[in-house]
Amino acid sequence: MGQLPVLEVGGVTLCQSMAIARYVAKETGLAGKTKLEEAQADMLVDGIDDLRGRQAVIRKASEDRKEECKKELADFAPDFLSKYENLCGPHGHLVGDSLTWADLVFYDVMSKVLVVLPGALDGFPKLAKVMDTVTANEGVATWLAKRPDTPH
Repeated sequence: MGQLPVLEVGGVTLCQSMAIARYVAKETGLAGKTKLEEAQADMLVDGIDDLRGRQAVIRKASEDRKEECKKELADFAPDFLSKYENLCGPHGHLVGDSLTWADLVFYDVMSKVLVVLPGALDGFPKLAKVMDTVTANEGVATWLAKRPDTPH
């Protein structure tokens, strides 16, 4: 498709980040334990694009529009997070009782939102627990400790 990212597997090239992420999730056991959990994880990942889009606009906005975009995110986030709090499981995971790609995607997007809105998860204890669960994961913790510093 002439764009990044791409992933080559057995001579086949995959593109589009979410298609790649779904493939990798299934290959690594992070898609969900059942077909229903897979569908729930997919639903939550697809839905988080609404939050990701509003966060990404801030980074791309001209200096004179940044504050307006931050306000739009601040106005949008509470309702969005309330819905995700209601959908979130009680075990520190969005779906089921083990890490899924939905947790990882939520962590990625939310960590960027928290740079702009530091208190965004106040009042959302289940979602805050998801963030803690992801950062406590050994593989994630190792990556966070050694990853390159990149702009949000």
